[in-house]
Amino acid sequence: MNIDITATLGPVLSGAFAMFGAILLWPRTRDASWMLVILAVILAYGASVFKALETFGLVKLSTGLPLMDTAISAVIANGPYLLLGIGLLVAHGEKKRGG
Repeated sequence: MNIDITATLGPVLSGAFAMFGAILLWPRTRDASWMLVILAVILAYGASVFKALETFGLVKLSTGLPLMDTAISAVIANGPYLLLGIGLLVAHGEKKRGG
Protein backbone atom coordinates (compact mmCIF):
# COMPACT_ATOMS: atom_id res chain seq x y z
CA MET A 1 0.00 0.00 0.00
CA ASN A 2 2.80 2.44 0.81
CA ILE A 3 4.35 1.88 -2.61
CA ASP A 4 1.03 2.78 -4.26
CA ILE A 5 0.78 5.99 -2.25
CA THR A 6 4.37 6.91 -3.07
CA ALA A 7 3.87 6.15 -6.77
CA THR A 8 0.72 8.28 -6.78
CA LEU A 9 1.88 11.21 -4.68
CA GLY A 10 5.44 11.37 -6.09
CA PRO A 11 4.36 12.92 -9.41
CA VAL A 12 1.98 15.28 -7.60
CA LEU A 13 4.71 16.59 -5.28
CA SER A 14 7.39 16.88 -7.97
CA GLY A 15 4.78 18.41 -10.28
CA ALA A 16 3.96 20.98 -7.60
CA PHE A 17 7.62 22.01 -7.62
CA ALA A 18 7.60 22.35 -11.42
CA MET A 19 4.29 24.21 -11.27
CA PHE A 20 5.76 26.67 -8.77
CA GLY A 21 8.61 27.38 -11.20
CA ALA A 22 6.16 27.78 -14.08
CA ILE A 23 4.07 30.27 -12.10
CA LEU A 24 7.19 32.28 -11.28
CA LEU A 25 8.33 32.27 -14.91
CA TRP A 26 4.96 33.05 -16.52
CA PRO A 27 4.89 36.85 -15.97
CA ARG A 28 8.53 37.22 -17.07
CA THR A 29 8.21 35.74 -20.53
CA ARG A 30 6.68 36.94 -23.77
CA ASP A 31 8.04 34.17 -26.00
CA ALA A 32 5.46 31.84 -27.49
CA SER A 33 7.82 28.90 -27.02
CA TRP A 34 8.15 29.47 -23.28
CA MET A 35 4.41 29.99 -22.91
CA LEU A 36 3.80 26.60 -24.54
CA VAL A 37 6.32 24.95 -22.21
CA ILE A 38 4.65 26.59 -19.20
CA LEU A 39 1.24 25.41 -20.41
CA ALA A 40 2.68 21.90 -20.78
CA VAL A 41 3.82 21.98 -17.14
CA ILE A 42 0.40 23.21 -16.00
CA LEU A 43 -1.42 20.51 -17.97
CA ALA A 44 0.98 17.81 -16.74
CA TYR A 45 0.43 18.87 -13.14
CA GLY A 46 -3.33 18.87 -13.63
CA ALA A 47 -3.09 15.39 -15.13
CA SER A 48 -1.08 14.06 -12.19
CA VAL A 49 -3.49 15.60 -9.67
CA PHE A 50 -6.48 14.16 -11.57
CA LYS A 51 -4.83 10.72 -11.69
CA ALA A 52 -4.13 10.86 -7.95
CA LEU A 53 -7.72 11.84 -7.18
CA GLU A 54 -8.96 9.08 -9.47
CA THR A 55 -6.66 6.54 -7.78
CA PHE A 56 -7.99 7.50 -4.34
CA GLY A 57 -11.57 7.23 -5.63
CA LEU A 58 -12.45 10.90 -5.18
CA VAL A 59 -13.27 11.59 -8.85
CA LYS A 60 -14.21 9.45 -11.82
CA LEU A 61 -14.03 10.30 -15.51
CA SER A 62 -17.48 9.37 -16.74
CA THR A 63 -19.34 11.52 -19.25
CA GLY A 64 -21.66 8.74 -20.30
CA LEU A 65 -20.11 8.66 -23.77
CA PRO A 66 -17.28 6.14 -24.09
CA LEU A 67 -15.74 7.97 -27.05
CA MET A 68 -15.69 11.24 -25.11
CA ASP A 69 -14.09 9.53 -22.10
CA THR A 70 -11.39 8.13 -24.41
CA ALA A 71 -10.78 11.54 -26.00
CA ILE A 72 -10.51 13.28 -22.63
CA SER A 73 -8.14 10.60 -21.35
CA ALA A 74 -6.01 10.99 -24.48
CA VAL A 75 -5.79 14.77 -24.04
CA ILE A 76 -4.88 14.40 -20.37
CA ALA A 77 -2.19 11.82 -21.14
CA ASN A 78 -0.71 13.30 -24.33
CA GLY A 79 -1.46 17.02 -24.11
CA PRO A 80 1.59 17.99 -22.05
CA TYR A 81 3.95 16.21 -24.45
CA LEU A 82 2.30 17.81 -27.48
CA LEU A 83 2.55 21.30 -25.97
CA LEU A 84 6.15 20.69 -24.96
CA GLY A 85 7.05 19.45 -28.43
CA ILE A 86 5.33 22.38 -30.13
CA GLY A 87 7.08 24.78 -27.76
CA LEU A 88 10.47 23.28 -28.56
CA LEU A 89 9.79 23.47 -32.30
CA VAL A 90 8.70 27.11 -31.96
CA ALA A 91 11.89 27.84 -29.99
CA HIS A 92 13.94 26.20 -32.73
CA GLY A 93 12.20 28.36 -35.34
CA GLU A 94 12.78 31.51 -33.30
CA LYS A 95 16.50 30.76 -33.01
CA LYS A 96 16.81 30.21 -36.78
CA ARG A 97 15.03 33.49 -37.62
CA GLY A 98 16.85 35.55 -35.03
CA GLY A 99 20.36 34.28 -35.73
